[in-house]
Amino acid sequence: MRNLLPLFLLLPSLSWAADSNLELRAMTQADQAGRKAGNINWDVLGAEDTQRRVRVRAMLAAGSVKTAEDFYNAALIMQHGSEVQDYKLAFSLANISAEIDPESKSFTPAYKSGKWLMAAAWDRHMMNLGKPQWYGTQITKPHGKALWEVYQLDESAVSDAERQAHGVMPREEMQKKVAEMNKSAK
Repeated sequence: MRNLLPLFLLLPSLSWAADSNLELRAMTQADQAGRKAGNINWDVLGAEDTQRRVRVRAMLAAGSVKTAEDFYNAALIMQHGSEVQDYKLAFSLANISAEIDPESKSFTPAYKSGKWLMAAAWDRHMMNLGKPQWYGTQITKPHGKALWEVYQLDESAVSDAERQAHGVMPREEMQKKVAEMNKSAK
């Protein structure tokens, strides 16, 4: 019985460590709700995004990002950044989430799995650098154009099998999705 005492003392902290950060979850829900609104005021949303990123960085510094869900939520918020460092951090956080829970089965992702978010963060990082994306997750409507398009893609960077392993559509399927988006936009 004496040998079990240290284990009993650890149990409260183990169950606490397994609990996801509810503030971070609420921030992610707000992030996603802002993007689903009918008429988005991008100035307002941008200011809200900035506040969320500041708070995520504070949470990371305080050590309150602990679970696969926490790392995913923090990554999704950072993914909506405006600087290279934001996208790099999003990629790293999504990678940690995917390492902890490769299939995102311990939580319900706000959008797609940690693996997908890792690919999207990498693509957004590459796009921000003015380089072709690898996975094909970034669809844009270039300034002055009426139609959506897949942002420039380095077709030799990853295969469709690698895309699929990250939960990303094959290139051909992505092109069909963009064509459908453009049909409904007309």
